[in-house]
Amino acid sequence: MTSSKQNMQERVFVAVPHMDDKSLVNGDGVPEDIILIDSSPGPRSPSSPGPVCWTPSGRRRLAIMSIVCGVSCVGIKALLLALQAERARVPAESRALSRRSLRLSVLSICLWLAALLCLPLLLVFLSYVLARVE
Repeated sequence: MTSSKQNMQERVFVAVPHMDDKSLVNGDGVPEDIILIDSSPGPRSPSSPGPVCWTPSGRRRLAIMSIVCGVSCVGIKALLLALQAERARVPAESRALSRRSLRLSVLSICLWLAALLCLPLLLVFLSYVLARVE
């Protein structure tokens, strides 16, 4: 794909109501201007943060998801650590709390997935043992 076609795919056209110009009219008869917005991400500067999960608010969102989609008591501890990391004034303390929050969030989700996988296997094993006893 050529770069000009790629640039056209990355752009978004937005129609904004405009009362002075009657060159473009939508179905309701309201004149609009077309504004070209470039939505392609530019090169990152070294000071810009990485992915969302690396930011303190991203860790808070992950902790909330670990409450909903994981073992909730571990997820609550992860949320408390994420909130402490957001409010910490010392960057080193903030990073340490954020790392602990991430670990607990991932642990919460992994424990829930392990329980979901092991419960049917446990039931199959239990039925096998009961069948062998009879």
